[in-house]
Amino acid sequence: MSKPPPASTKLWFRPRLETPKERAQRDRRVAKIRGIIGNVATKQQVEQAIIFHDAHFLGEERPGRHWIQNKRQKAAVSQLRRALWLLKAALNQKDLIFTLRSDLPISDSDLEKYYRLVGQIAATRLPNRRNLNYAKRYAVASAADLCRRHGVELAKSRRGKFCRVAQLFYRHGNVNLYHSCCNYLTQNQV
Repeated sequence: MSKPPPASTKLWFRPRLETPKERAQRDRRVAKIRGIIGNVATKQQVEQAIIFHDAHFLGEERPGRHWIQNKRQKAAVSQLRRALWLLKAALNQKDLIFTLRSDLPISDSDLEKYYRLVGQIAATRLPNRRNLNYAKRYAVASAADLCRRHGVELAKSRRGKFCRVAQLFYRHGNVNLYHSCCNYLTQNQV
């Protein structure tokens, strides 16, 4: 894990450029975290912790481009590919009436291109769930660091301050990180 930010209020690293939408999301996260932990930390300190977490989390949530998220989607795409293969074979039959083949709104080259694209999508690997677990552990560690620096109690509670701050560091909607928080507390014996 990276070293914690210094106590000064200036950033000692250069964060990547962000869009106005990302900036607004970060401001909402800062406001929510300050609402959870109270006025023990300034807005700038919380913002610095979030920027540090986002900038130093090297293992992105899902590296690369994953078209397919689960096995059911992978099976559906494979089924579509088989159906395209059968359509292509049916269009190439000699007994097919010429007008039906020529009136089809898709050309042979477009059908072939779509078949290849669906094949590439079906061949992509499923996302590695270990990366998601790593993201959860890193979010919990960052939340623990912020809470510890500002004297907020690290307690095993689903709706406790520690778990709620960890959820905001995780950035994936309404995910319950209770078990990740419990694992962190037992491993670090806090």
